[in-house]
Amino acid sequence: MLLGAALAVGGEASALADGFSGTLAITSIVRPSPQGRLAQVLAQASVTPQCDQADCSWQPAVETVAPEQACAPSAGIPVWSGPTYATAAPQSFSPSWHELPAATAVVRRACLFVQAGGQETLVAQALYAIPARPSPRPGAGPDPGLLRTAIPSWVAPVRRRWPFSVSTAKMPPGVAAKRYVALVRAAGARWGLRYSGTTRSAVRNGDGRSTVGFAHALPRGALGLTDIEVVGFRRGGRVVARHVVEEDVRFLYAAPWDPGPALPDARHVDLETVILHELGHYAGNGHAPNCRDTPMWRALSAGEWWHSPTDWFQHGCGIATSAARRAAATSATIPRRLLVRVHERVVTLH
Repeated sequence: MLLGAALAVGGEASALADGFSGTLAITSIVRPSPQGRLAQVLAQASVTPQCDQADCSWQPAVETVAPEQACAPSAGIPVWSGPTYATAAPQSFSPSWHELPAATAVVRRACLFVQAGGQETLVAQALYAIPARPSPRPGAGPDPGLLRTAIPSWVAPVRRRWPFSVSTAKMPPGVAAKRYVALVRAAGARWGLRYSGTTRSAVRNGDGRSTVGFAHALPRGALGLTDIEVVGFRRGGRVVARHVVEEDVRFLYAAPWDPGPALPDARHVDLETVILHELGHYAGNGHAPNCRDTPMWRALSAGEWWHSPTDWFQHGCGIATSAARRAAATSATIPRRLLVRVHERVVTLH
């Protein structure tokens, strides 16, 4: 459903500063469906440079801030960026980005900047309203796809069917053991891993048991850590085979977890996404660049998530399903990283 003039709260046109003028107008907002979670904002914009044709290189970008906040460079979240132009001719373009609706309609301010010569110049701005999220379908569960949807092979191809147990020791406040076990078990099934039940023993390397659980200490900046112990068989001075003997996954006890099924806000980290990420390592997959349709991002900030190829959001990626948008801007709230560590020991064959 398209919402036009009623939600396009005007485009404040034609600001002139530092050699650039421009316009920005919100043309429509596409409501999310009851099955979807994101609203799409569509806009029209133009920029007229006033610079030397022989030395004129610039790039448009849109950032969003709260309506009471003034547009200022790097004050908001970058939601769209256009190509780099090397011309003094006027240009028109159609920015678009995704917004996460709340329970009630929310007003935002879009700020059109031009990046040139290492500086950002504000050229236009517009207010717009994000519609309230739709009511769920009658009878729909809080997360009906949690236990069913497999991770597609094109998202991450490796499937190592290693069994795992879920540790319920050291459960952090706000995370119920039942919900946590359900999340880990479902994520494991989506990767094709084998669930072996729960244990009250904490995760410990070298005990011969592959376990997933919480821990008080992780490497600095890590939300999760996967330890993979590999035996390498050496013959004639070279390793001829490798065999995984134990895998352990830890999640940071003290992180501000949101266990769902609601989406995380700007102060909390989505537990389901971190579980999917670390079990993706467990299945044998490596990291992928941010703004790709995969849970294997190198970094995750508060308020971001990946649940499926059609249900993910990362700050600064523009339209979530486009890999061509600019790399994600790191949230100033929780700039943590997702890590994998591999331990390997070598055994000589005679």
